[in-house]
Amino acid sequence: MAELEARGSAFWMIFTPLAADADARNLETVLEDLRARTNERDFAELGAAMVALADADKRERGLADVVHSCLSREIVMQNRIYREGKAMGIEEGRVEGFAQGQLAVLARQVERRLRRPLRTDEQEQLAEHLRVDGPDVVADAIFDPESRERWRSLLSPRTSTQ
Repeated sequence: MAELEARGSAFWMIFTPLAADADARNLETVLEDLRARTNERDFAELGAAMVALADADKRERGLADVVHSCLSREIVMQNRIYREGKAMGIEEGRVEGFAQGQLAVLARQVERRLRRPLRTDEQEQLAEHLRVDGPDVVADAIFDPESRERWRSLLSPRTSTQ
């Protein structure tokens, strides 16, 4: 940590969580010093960068939690990394929700054709076909009145020829 401090720039202090001798106590001290040396906007950006670097450290020393605890909620939520992560999470949730909705509708159609509820393993196989083959292929197989084998194959494990 002394080498980073010797550089004399607040920028270099964001690498403190990666220093071999960094621990919770001295990291808190560095953050207090950064807060005193920088304006609020710069502190927010430096703190967010420090969280990202601490989180990337594979030594799992919990230093990201220390940095995060020293930053206000507003700083964390206004940070670009946080906003982008939140947007990605929302999009993933939409996609997952849409896929679950498709699965529920298509599973209901298969159940109607079978005249019984799907077993758990059958639901899993249908979900796998939906994920790999896509909703159009699965829907075509379900609604093709000519091919009983085709829609029943949706309840079996996928083969390389499917």
